[in-house]
Amino acid sequence: MGLLWELSGLDPDWLSASTRARVRRRIRNSGAEALAAAASKRTRAHRFTAANAERASAGLIRTGRTAVSVLDTDLIQDSRQVAGYVRSGIIDDYSKSHFMIPAAVGHDVIFENTLPIDYAGETMPAGVVAADLVMSTDTRERSAGLRALEEMRLRWLAAH
Repeated sequence: MGLLWELSGLDPDWLSASTRARVRRRIRNSGAEALAAAASKRTRAHRFTAANAERASAGLIRTGRTAVSVLDTDLIQDSRQVAGYVRSGIIDDYSKSHFMIPAAVGHDVIFENTLPIDYAGETMPAGVVAADLVMSTDTRERSAGLRALEEMRLRWLAAH
């Protein structure tokens, strides 16, 4: 998660100096595909079908297609689906209380929140949104996420 915070221009102050150095080396030496592969290990996506996306999204930290406006892509933000991180608690409890049914190919996704800090934002930082798009089953979303990660990497390289 620190890598995505760094790409987003945020300070991952929870990282040790040595971990921060490894993250920065990875950004310098890896392309978008490798960064996405490294970032994919940070969380797990759980797929569902939600009867009411608006209600099912209440309380989640938005990401992916529901938060695509934080990226410079040709994708249109889609609030008809659920894509977010639980703020606290476990996904099973959240999904049950929001009437979501587990589905292997469901288009509504809840990610495990593995952040070592409390995050009060309504939307995840741009790097996280892009990495979550890369995990999508939709090829347009995956491509947009990879392009966004590469653009963030190039901006980061120019700044450092």
